[in-house]
Amino acid sequence: MLMSFGISHARDLPWNPGGSLTWTSDYVFRGVSQSDNLPALQAELHVHPSQHWTVGVWASAVRLLPYHRSTELDAYVDTRWVVSQDLTFGVSAVHYSYRNDPRPISYNYDELSVSINWLDTYSLSTSWSPDAALVAYPYGVHTQQQTLTVEGGYHRALPLKLELLFGAGYYDPLEQREGGYAFGSAGVSRRFGSLRAELNWFWTQDQTHRRYTPWPAGGPWAATVTWQF
Repeated sequence: MLMSFGISHARDLPWNPGGSLTWTSDYVFRGVSQSDNLPALQAELHVHPSQHWTVGVWASAVRLLPYHRSTELDAYVDTRWVVSQDLTFGVSAVHYSYRNDPRPISYNYDELSVSINWLDTYSLSTSWSPDAALVAYPYGVHTQQQTLTVEGGYHRALPLKLELLFGAGYYDPLEQREGGYAFGSAGVSRRFGSLRAELNWFWTQDQTHRRYTPWPAGGPWAATVTWQF
């Protein structure tokens, strides 16, 4: 998700503030719909305390249970280093929280991610959480669980100012024997000034493998429009 955060170029303002407003037909996170296959509004605000650091908050409408509207509110810190002309290295920390969550336990958790980007074309990231809550009825509740997610991406410019996007990953609950699943996506995007439009197709491994994420798989198609400021 950090890779989709808007970046502002307001160089004349202290700390270079910026942000984005987004409408999506389905909020999909790691292959799973967080909005119950329904549209969602999203917003992000950030500042740049220094050249390599970004601090911000991100919010989205979610439906964590059918017919219940909630809000996901995330706070993040991100830093990037240019290792060479072709290689960029990044580290980020995110706190995920859910307001007005109808579920009986807290699903708030923290995550630390390390990423590399080569030639603005290939990307690879690893994300680790020390305190995720995993629930699979009737199997019970597992709190303070470690999880690991590995994701790779491919980005390429196309004619007519289009961009081709591919992504794939694997989610693994490290302290459980089952529950890991693979996911992927493919799509195209295009910028229109400060607007960015995307159309993505999502694939998620069969729900029987997603023991701790029983919500519907995302999409399979989702359209997204983002205004960056």
